[in-house]
Amino acid sequence: MKRILVANHHLLTYGGSETFTYTLVAELARRGYQVDVFTFYEGIVSEKIKEFANIITLRTAKKEIYDLALISHKSCVEIAPYNAYKTVQICHGIYPEEEQPSASADSWIAISEEVQNHLLTKGFKSSIIYNGIDLTRYCPKKTLNKELKTVLSLCQSDQANEMVKEACLKAGVEFKYFDKFQNGVWNIEDQLNEADLVVTLGRGAYEAMACGRSVLIFDNRPYSESFGDGLLSNKPFFEESIKNNCSGRRFKIKFDANSLAEEFKQYKQEQGENNRKLALAYLDIKKAVDSYLEFGKTSFKEKISFHLFKKKKHFKSRYNKKFIKGKNTNGIWEVINGLRHPIHTEEEMNTRMLQVYGNKKWRYKVVSDRTIDKIPIVKDSY
Repeated sequence: MKRILVANHHLLTYGGSETFTYTLVAELARRGYQVDVFTFYEGIVSEKIKEFANIITLRTAKKEIYDLALISHKSCVEIAPYNAYKTVQICHGIYPEEEQPSASADSWIAISEEVQNHLLTKGFKSSIIYNGIDLTRYCPKKTLNKELKTVLSLCQSDQANEMVKEACLKAGVEFKYFDKFQNGVWNIEDQLNEADLVVTLGRGAYEAMACGRSVLIFDNRPYSESFGDGLLSNKPFFEESIKNNCSGRRFKIKFDANSLAEEFKQYKQEQGENNRKLALAYLDIKKAVDSYLEFGKTSFKEKISFHLFKKKKHFKSRYNKKFIKGKNTNGIWEVINGLRHPIHTEEEMNTRMLQVYGNKKWRYKVVSDRTIDKIPIVKDSY
């Protein structure tokens, strides 16, 4: 294997699958693979990835054949223009439509037992590979205090942060918070190392564990309703919680400020060292990538079969790189790799005309409505 494609629906800002993508691509690049990263929407994370990999979009994708495609999100599997000998969809959750399995993939990876069971109900068998953490970036830089002094909340709702803040007042400890939607930072590992205990879910819990922090699994998200799993106290507890991606859905304990304050009383200094050991055992991105690469082993016979029989994901159209409008339909589309990409505003049209033709004079071809209907449309799903 030499060429690998990694895809994520958007790389706009900080988030679980976005930082996962960054971590995965960084590890592949360290190993010397040539990596392209596809996304529909560029942003903060894609700018970081450009330091060691190529970012491609619908407008910049080229006709390449990859040895392996590691794809997050259903729309990327089905719409992104690429060819790969092996396409593997990584499913990060059970609720959003983007996390549902696509029959266009060759194999499926579940990031937890919960996701694996969900995929099975839809008729898809999968392998479990936990989300990997860069354990050299996320590592302990300070020893935990013997007594709890500072709590950092990474909760993503004002209600949850208010509850944690009130619990800190009751417990007499310092409260800090970072919400990715309000005051998110890239180097969150620095903030994690300033705290004794971190209140968070999912990947936030894993990163805090890797930094040798005590972790309380809790948030108030649309699908969690102020419940969590509680303080991560030992290995058996972690092995149960990770079955649901440390999302709080394993034990579903209903918390309020008083019960959170009671959880703080279970804090112990040795929890940080124990959590770091668990991260080394279960969450190392190097071990995860070893498992991903196993899916990319392709025989010569399989490659021949791919070229002879497999449906290519490069869509052909006589209108590629052109702008079209239906005779009786509203809207103008740009055709990219055989897909209709909607032009939303006059400003966007002016920008594209300037980029393609060097001036803002509109150039588009009026075609029949039947022709419009035959060209697949890219739907904005973010």
